[in-house]
Amino acid sequence: AELIDDSVNAMEALLDNSNTQLNITLPEPKLQILGNKNALTGAIQNLLHNALQAMSAASVKKPLITIQLYSQNNHVYVSVKDNGPGIDAQISDKIFKPFYTSSSKGTGLGLAVVKSVVGAHQGEVKLINQADCGAHFVIKLPLLNHGVTSQTNKVGEN
Repeated sequence: AELIDDSVNAMEALLDNSNTQLNITLPEPKLQILGNKNALTGAIQNLLHNALQAMSAASVKKPLITIQLYSQNNHVYVSVKDNGPGIDAQISDKIFKPFYTSSSKGTGLGLAVVKSVVGAHQGEVKLINQADCGAHFVIKLPLLNHGVTSQTNKVGEN
């Protein structure tokens, strides 16, 4: 929850200016992962920023971003879905490559950074593409093994 809160708080002005509704579903009990909080927060912010840009470019009347956290099989999943135009199936295999962009304003690094950060945390990021249903990205990260005690820095409760 801390990662999502930090990501959303950093994007609050952009969300407000775009009149985007945000729906967040967090799990109970709280979940813990081990990782670099700033890097993971930045990855989630990249997904939010891309969603805002896509919905703005498509002039979506009631922009909506849904963030959902859930756990399954010793992993936590962070789902970020928007109600924009979605991602064309013809480019979906290219979107995680560095410097690939379909936006005139983009650098093509946002999703490459997301993939790199998630990979550095032994995780995966996937696009779940459905025609005319907006973009839907899911980040999968390993849960912190509750039986292990360590002096490393915990990201926080998610």
